[in-house]
Amino acid sequence: MTEQCIAENAQSVQDQREYAARYCALVDRYNVAKDRAEALQKRRDKRQEKFDLIGAFMFELHELDEAITEFDDRLWVATVDVATAYHDGRLIFRFKNGLEIEG
Repeated sequence: MTEQCIAENAQSVQDQREYAARYCALVDRYNVAKDRAEALQKRRDKRQEKFDLIGAFMFELHELDEAITEFDDRLWVATVDVATAYHDGRLIFRFKNGLEIEG
């Protein structure tokens, strides 16, 4: 639409203030749409990352031959992103899906 606006201005006599206003409105519209598309792409990428993490977790669970009855280091690595220990004895676990719990 912006290119069409420029072409029309090049082919016919127009009030340049009206042309500039129309052109700026189209550029603004484009920038809003572009920003929205980028935000949606980032959101999609985050969801894909979560999907991949869940898939890896499910794979690790499937690899276990029996019910979990004791600590399993492979399961720990597959699910926990960061464990933080504080001087007051608190522990914060951040899982790969973004969930945080205090233990």
